Amino acid sequence: MGKLAIILAAGAIMTIGIVSFMPDSGSEVLERLNEAGIYPKSLKIDYKDGLQIGAMQIGDSTKPALLLIHGSPGDWSAWENVIANDSVREAFQIISIDRAGYGQTTVPAYTNLKDQANLVWYAMEQLNRTRDLIAVGHSYGGAVVEQLLIDHPKSFDLAVLVAPTLGPEQMAPRWYNKVASWSLINKIISNDLRSSNIEMMGLPESLRTNENMLKQIITPIIYIQGMEDVLVAHETVDYFKEHKPDGVKYVIIEDMNHFTPWTDPHLITDAILGRSGAYQ
Repeated sequence: MGKLAIILAAGAIMTIGIVSFMPDSGSEVLERLNEAGIYPKSLKIDYKDGLQIGAMQIGDSTKPALLLIHGSPGDWSAWENVIANDSVREAFQIISIDRAGYGQTTVPAYTNLKDQANLVWYAMEQLNRTRDLIAVGHSYGGAVVEQLLIDHPKSFDLAVLVAPTLGPEQMAPRWYNKVASWSLINKIISNDLRSSNIEMMGLPESLRTNENMLKQIITPIIYIQGMEDVLVAHETVDYFKEHKPDGVKYVIIEDMNHFTPWTDPHLITDAILGRSGAYQ
């Protein structure tokens, strides 16, 4: 097999592996929400150099703010099942951000976790929602939440981390991340996969930078993890317990995979609403 064939085969295998779980598109999710009588407001927040941050906002600003941060890849629509929950909408104004490199956000993907968090925080500043927040992050979004808790300790009342990518060793680049960095493969994969690869390659270094600051986090945390997660190893829980021994409640589910927002959204909504009782 020639070199080109090997590269193409590797790219195909990588793509199949990464997108084996494909949620519906944002337009499909928006259509379903509209059919249910839920009408998210699409936001385009001006950023630097003519770029914009995309977000969806549900509810009015008189309610406490619930910030939702998707994983890698993804967009605002990953949180369909949280947004569709009547009790959550009654209690909060929901803000679901498209992170750098995804959805309606035109800012290219960042390698550094701090840059990721700064973009999210800029959006929240423009919306005047920087106090008394609840933040929920899935997968890479959980790492963004960790950064926000470090950078803005007095702004959050609660953080819910769902299968978060928080362990430097556990999140070391995998073979398909390295393959995706090859110039030919990088040209043929989708923008979402390119963005995902950029941020995943830089994640371990950012997490190591944060390691000594985890004990300083004062925000209460609920940490949700499935033991059958093949994308974020459950050993990540042990890492977090070691470096953040206090202030965290764990919801560990034996037969759950990585895709909690779609398969087990009640765990997330219960945590948001203070109903979760399965702590370890």
